[in-house]
Amino acid sequence: MKKSTIIIISAAAVCVIALCTLFLTGVLKFPWGQKKEESPKKAELYVEYMNECMLIDHEGYVIGSVSEPPTDIPKVSGITFSSIITGEKLKPQEEEAYGYARRIVDSLQRNAIPISEVYISSDLQATLYVNSVKILLGSDNKTEEKLREMRDFYDDFKDLSGTLDMQEIGYNNLGFSFKQN
Repeated sequence: MKKSTIIIISAAAVCVIALCTLFLTGVLKFPWGQKKEESPKKAELYVEYMNECMLIDHEGYVIGSVSEPPTDIPKVSGITFSSIITGEKLKPQEEEAYGYARRIVDSLQRNAIPISEVYISSDLQATLYVNSVKILLGSDNKTEEKLREMRDFYDDFKDLSGTLDMQEIGYNNLGFSFKQN
């Protein structure tokens, strides 16, 4: 064998040994046969069921439960569910009511409005709660506009006690009223 061939084979062997050592020590990971790590699911709302708070992600899956109500995500109430099983998709009996609640929660997140509860009545009227304020949002009509407007004056009413009526949006987005207790 030529001297250059022996040098090439020796260099290749050293590279293979070095790579094997790096893989075996965990410095390098094998690119095949590994499960892709999923990012942890984040709860965006919760519903109460059998004295537990069932945590629901953005896709509507029940991702777990806690015994104490979370303070950083809103509770959705007023809707009945035919199935609430951890690891499975939430099954509301009233799809339209749950869809409305989801749109409200999504809009609250987009507008950075911390609401503690979203209640949807049987006639699809929404009521929101924050501290001691009850917010009458009404039907699924101009919901995004109403919540965007509310963001502008949220700090003015959040620590008060009373009812904010936002059911009707008037000319130039006026027409909301606040009745203090």
